Amino acid sequence: MPVSRVVLAPCLLALLWGLFVASEMVLWRVSDHYPALFAGVRYVDDITLLTPQAMADICRLPLSRPELQQKRSRLFLRCGTPGFEGVYRIEIWAGGEER
Repeated sequence: MPVSRVVLAPCLLALLWGLFVASEMVLWRVSDHYPALFAGVRYVDDITLLTPQAMADICRLPLSRPELQQKRSRLFLRCGTPGFEGVYRIEIWAGGEER
């Protein structure tokens, strides 16, 4: 019995989303590199001010605990699943210019 496209399309989209989420998680955990395409940018005045409360404020009530990691001389803050909560590259704000 043939499967209708109305049923097949959402199933394939869910499968692709699941593969993306799983591969992104493996990339985050194993690799020392993280693609800029997957990360937004958040500017901070001072890296030392990134307390757990400040990270929670950036993440806006995350579903999971925020993770701060150094990858290839860049600092990344993972708030949860990209597409739902997000991953941010932390940059230092220097009076209107990026350092």
